[in-house]
Amino acid sequence: MPNSCLEFEVIIIGAGISGLNTAYHLQNQFPDLKYTMLEARASLGGTWDLFRYPGIRSDSDLFTFGFSWHPWTASNPIAEASAIKEYLSKAISNMALQRGFSMGTTSILYAVHECSSSSVAYFPTQLGGMIRHATIRQLPEHISYDVHFDPKYKPWDQRLCVCPDGDFFKSLHKGNVQIKTDTIKQISASGIELTSGEFLDADIIVAATGLKIQFAGGIRIVIGSERFHLNEKFMWKGMMVQDLPNAALVIGYTKISWTLGADVTGILLCRLLKYLKKRNGAAIIPRVPKSMHLEQRRMLELSSTYISKAEDELPRTAHTWPWQPRINYLLDIIHAMYRRVDEALEVVC
Repeated sequence: MPNSCLEFEVIIIGAGISGLNTAYHLQNQFPDLKYTMLEARASLGGTWDLFRYPGIRSDSDLFTFGFSWHPWTASNPIAEASAIKEYLSKAISNMALQRGFSMGTTSILYAVHECSSSSVAYFPTQLGGMIRHATIRQLPEHISYDVHFDPKYKPWDQRLCVCPDGDFFKSLHKGNVQIKTDTIKQISASGIELTSGEFLDADIIVAATGLKIQFAGGIRIVIGSERFHLNEKFMWKGMMVQDLPNAALVIGYTKISWTLGADVTGILLCRLLKYLKKRNGAAIIPRVPKSMHLEQRRMLELSSTYISKAEDELPRTAHTWPWQPRINYLLDIIHAMYRRVDEALEVVC
């Protein structure tokens, strides 16, 4: 029986924007690198291939959401999923990235053999006033801002989404559109009963209740013979996980375009690989010194429900470098390009 075991230096899991961006950085820095990309779906695109409901579009501008190495050249900064998928296909074709892609891969086990102030608060307050003024100007007279559009959180405690040319608000001026703000008491076969007692008859109910975060794609990680729990560990430079060898996670930004964070990871990953090769190392592992006590903080600085519900499943971050979360792109990209890469790392040869 022939040996079907394939050997690669790097395996990328997922052919979404993060995976494709990582492939570019690796192929650009290491033309002879043996790498492959595994994707569970039959087509690339990640989110943009998974969600296919009518009207799905980006919530960030494509000029920064697109790849730095394949700029978005269309005039519209906000685009629907079909245009984004076409853009991704052109990007990988132009950069000849498709070598080594394996679509329809669903079974993955990651196993590792054990190795021997007041000024800050001022801005959201002023921004909230600006948003209130701009929103009231676009609402019809019969819809109250204070009842329906006054959130319990400040700007950027949760994400702000772009509404091109006010198309959402224009729909509220039509006679066939109403808006209700309340909590749901129960759902029946004929509609929704609100806590206020009002009943909404409904032929169709769309459950737009947010995402359920599955960190690292739900991959079961085993080190030696023991299960590795990501939520018990700290993130190293927003990319690697404490005590987890040779694994990098691509985590973008929540308050600016995700792809900017993917770029930071791609650049830092390539520098790490060069450092590992220079040391003739076989593994690289982030370590928290036993003498160090890290004060925990949230990895994703948003109060959105889907993030709050997943908080207990996510890795931790701290106030101490290099265990801090990424929140400043300009600072992060400078660190990724120029700061020493061996901080809090163990190299196993």
